[in-house]
Amino acid sequence: RSSDLGSDISVNGALNAGTGAVDLTAGTTASPGAILEGSGGAVTGSGLTATAASVGTAAAPLVTNISTLTADATQGGIYLTNQNGLTLASIQSSGDASLTASSGNLSVDSVNVGGSASLTASAGTITDASNSSPLTAKSLTLLARSIGAASTLTATGVDYSTRLIIDSGTLNATSTAGGIYINALGSTGLSSVSVHASGGSSGNIELLAPDGSLYLQSVSASNTLLLA
Repeated sequence: RSSDLGSDISVNGALNAGTGAVDLTAGTTASPGAILEGSGGAVTGSGLTATAASVGTAAAPLVTNISTLTADATQGGIYLTNQNGLTLASIQSSGDASLTASSGNLSVDSVNVGGSASLTASAGTITDASNSSPLTAKSLTLLARSIGAASTLTATGVDYSTRLIIDSGTLNATSTAGGIYINALGSTGLSSVSVHASGGSSGNIELLAPDGSLYLQSVSASNTLLLA
């Protein structure tokens, strides 16, 4: 655990906890600092808990090699690039958030972003781990081989729990080798939608807004398309 009272934390070089967890707190609740990516910085451990005014920057995201992320940015954004797959256990950002898994999957448990959110898993999938709590942001950009998973028919009806649940004003989603399966909550639906799924027979799109409207800008699917 590292706490830097009233100032920033700059991660310079390797910060390696092995199989243990890393806890970084910059400043205090009353006077938070920033957690910054320094020269050759890399945080390694089973998980990271980061509490600060902001975490990383758009130009220099914090580099990590962890399995689970809990982050709270009270006055800014969260910018992080993980070397492997990552579970977003709890993300709270008062600004924007850009979260990338360089290899492996992104699993979304709890994500609440005050501004725009961008999730990237170019070599893996983006899936919903909570099945109840929506990924919340003003605008949302998603890029992965596949996003969410298809609903299934059960004895009692249709099970939508495998879909990615979101609550956002706009959506830009691209899958490069599979489908896009999303439930968009919120009474107004999505004011701007651009979704593109490729992957041959796996490139399906299922986008549902049960309580609002979908305003389509650009939509393409290499297989089936369901909008409702």
